[in-house]
Amino acid sequence: MSLDWMQRCSELEALEIDFNNCQGNAEYYQEKFEQVQFKLMDRIGKYEDLNKKYVELESCLAGIAKEESKRKGFEAVEAELAFKKNEIKVLRIKLGTEHEKVKYLDKKLAAMEKHKDQINTNNAALNKINMSLIEKMTKTDEQMDEPTAPARIIRINA
Repeated sequence: MSLDWMQRCSELEALEIDFNNCQGNAEYYQEKFEQVQFKLMDRIGKYEDLNKKYVELESCLAGIAKEESKRKGFEAVEAELAFKKNEIKVLRIKLGTEHEKVKYLDKKLAAMEKHKDQINTNNAALNKINMSLIEKMTKTDEQMDEPTAPARIIRINA
């Protein structure tokens, strides 16, 4: 019976170690989740800034085209327009790249959420197992204490 009790204790200790490892993993993935979320928010902010610059350049380009056509000759306006169009193309490419990065980070975030949910599920299962093992150990301790008193009486009488 004591061998069984010792085996249960070692099983409980092994489960406790596994549980602690799972908690460490959960904290690690929580930190990773927060880092990815911070990066995502930063990228979204940059994306919005690029979009604002793009809109400003578009409106500026339209305003410049009208003003320059009145002030300068047609050739000077075309050169300025070509320069601004190139700037707009570059900004569109950057905007597309940032948009792809945001999509990638969204996918990563979703995967991390699933992983976090799985860890929480595993932790709940380990908690249930630990509680049942503690109950079994308590019952075993009680059972071991029961025959002790009659055994002492028998020894005294003998």
